[in-house]
Amino acid sequence: MAAVGSIQVPIVLVHSGPLPLWQQPWLTQVGPAIQAALQHGELSVERILGAVGGIDPGRPGVLLHYSDPFLLRGLRQWQGARLLACGDLHHGSSPIETLAAYFEAEPRDAVLLTFNPALVAQVRQWLQVPVRLAGRAASCKPLKE
Repeated sequence: MAAVGSIQVPIVLVHSGPLPLWQQPWLTQVGPAIQAALQHGELSVERILGAVGGIDPGRPGVLLHYSDPFLLRGLRQWQGARLLACGDLHHGSSPIETLAAYFEAEPRDAVLLTFNPALVAQVRQWLQVPVRLAGRAASCKPLKE
């Protein structure tokens, strides 16, 4: 858990990689545990909770979803803050519009752009939530450390 003021807040990072992105004692990473769920269809909050023990969706906490390369469904089940970290918004014919449609179906509280700093204003306009550059996005380097 991470401390926000004097409150301990659980933070869950959902990503598709087989290895942890960051080694932090306060961060629960479910990337390595969701490989089977990804192979059996759409990834959902329900599947994450089934694959990884000890995560309580009813307990206030932060769900940080790194979107590359999959979509997460059932986010309304998560009772805490829901953040989306996304990158590669330069692929496809209408990536921001695609992101906006996904965002409408699966709303978040804020977005962190890990790439494409030049698109911040456009993403803000389309999503109408706080949009920030994460970590090294200003230099177009991956968020991984």
